[in-house]
Amino acid sequence: MRSQETSSVPVSFPGAHRACDLFGGPWILDESPVVAGHLMQHITWKWFKLGLLALGVLLTLWLLASLAVAYRLTRRSQPRFPEPVPAADWGKFEPHRLKTIDGQEIGAWLVVGSGDAPSVLLIHGIGASRSACLSRAKMLAAQGCSVLMISLRAHGDSTGDFNDMGYSARHDIVAAAEFLERRRPGKPIIVHGLSMGGAAAVFASGELAHRVQGYILESPYRNLKVAVRHRTENALPPLLDRIAYLGLLVVSPLVLPDLEKTSPVEAIGAIPPEVPVLILAGGEDPLPDQMRHRRSLIVSDYTAGWSSSSMPGT
Repeated sequence: MRSQETSSVPVSFPGAHRACDLFGGPWILDESPVVAGHLMQHITWKWFKLGLLALGVLLTLWLLASLAVAYRLTRRSQPRFPEPVPAADWGKFEPHRLKTIDGQEIGAWLVVGSGDAPSVLLIHGIGASRSACLSRAKMLAAQGCSVLMISLRAHGDSTGDFNDMGYSARHDIVAAAEFLERRRPGKPIIVHGLSMGGAAAVFASGELAHRVQGYILESPYRNLKVAVRHRTENALPPLLDRIAYLGLLVVSPLVLPDLEKTSPVEAIGAIPPEVPVLILAGGEDPLPDQMRHRRSLIVSDYTAGWSSSSMPGT
């Protein structure tokens, strides 16, 4: 008995052929333009959805990265650390803890001067502490001034973890001025702030008004948006700096609710016209040329209607 062999016979369809598609074929492709058009539309839609998905993932990662960076930049740069009284032969240091109206505790050193010399409040810049003011304090103490050095909130041994570039620290400045009023009643108070410390002093000026007899501001920033834009430009290559800045700007309301108020160049108008203001900008700042140029423009913004001084090499 002969075995029967089965064989597959290809089946052909008039005007059609069989093909395989990346998205789940096989498909029967008719040579008709209508059927081919439907197939191409299906493939295009699949790629479009994949593109949208990829774009959504990239946007999510961009926003999450921006949020992480913004959160980190607005938090304490290092844990609280002790700040023991320094051993110095040019003054007697008194350690103090100052209470602010919003419940923070601020570390401070006071060096008492002589006679009727003014009291000078020294305020450090971002990421530093009151130890950064010792050289200036020595110079002022040699002139007989009483000097109060403080560590702003979220810096040094002071409490607080949130750092909004000096805006909330205005309460620290007010607490320090009130301390000097109690300790040396009737003596003039001069506020001397460095960078972010200068911005904090400006933010406090509306509340302090005539209680302060003068301000010295070293290289304060114009406003926070401009400061962040310059930092991204200085740290990143073109295009990436714009992407980073835009991301920080988008997420900023989540970490900096008072962003629009964080503008020293606007807040300086609260200083009474009778109170002298000295603004210093260094001509030999270790920044790129374009950054020094921007700093000179910032001084011009601040000094509209004020007297200013330029001190080479400071």
